[in-house]
Amino acid sequence: MALFEYLEQYEEDTGEQIELDIIAIDSDFVEYENLEAFHKDYDKEDYPDLEILRDHTQVIEIPNTDGFIIQNF
Repeated sequence: MALFEYLEQYEEDTGEQIELDIIAIDSDFVEYENLEAFHKDYDKEDYPDLEILRDHTQVIEIPNTDGFIIQNF
């Protein structure tokens, strides 16, 4: 739901309609349960928190959880 809302808001903000391409979306975004799960794929020293991560990619927080979605970088 968070990714859908992000993409919908992106369309509104830019005036561009996004083509629904499930394969592209699946390869462009990754969901993590929490920051600890993210650190299994990426170095904790490089990305110690979400604020630093936001400097490198789009971070979409999932409401009422510790989870988040990032755009692959």
